[in-house]
Amino acid sequence: MADFVQLPGDLSFRIVNGDEVNAAVNLNRDITGYQFTTYIYSSPTTGAGGGTGSFTAIGPTVTQPVLSIVSQTAGTIILALSEQQTALLSPGTPYRWFLRAVAPGEVTRTILSGTVTAVAP
Repeated sequence: MADFVQLPGDLSFRIVNGDEVNAAVNLNRDITGYQFTTYIYSSPTTGAGGGTGSFTAIGPTVTQPVLSIVSQTAGTIILALSEQQTALLSPGTPYRWFLRAVAPGEVTRTILSGTVTAVAP
């Protein structure tokens, strides 16, 4: 039996809260005309009921990284968080993030996602 799988690439962050963060991402494709959305959100774990299972639900947005396109034709971008933005992330609290792209012609894909872990200095 064949499976169809369409999942974003995994890119997790482990950062010191209160530090500035600039992460270079190379998508290795021409992103001319693309629109991007990215958020860091709280990721509370809630019980699925009846035993050992649990799932992670999307929680409220904590902050929105600034996305800068370095080269559209090369597909290079910078995801940035200021000191004030990373200070909003508490060590020990689970967070997740995602990068969603809308390509010309309105094809939407979540291309990257992962955990965000804040640590004390």
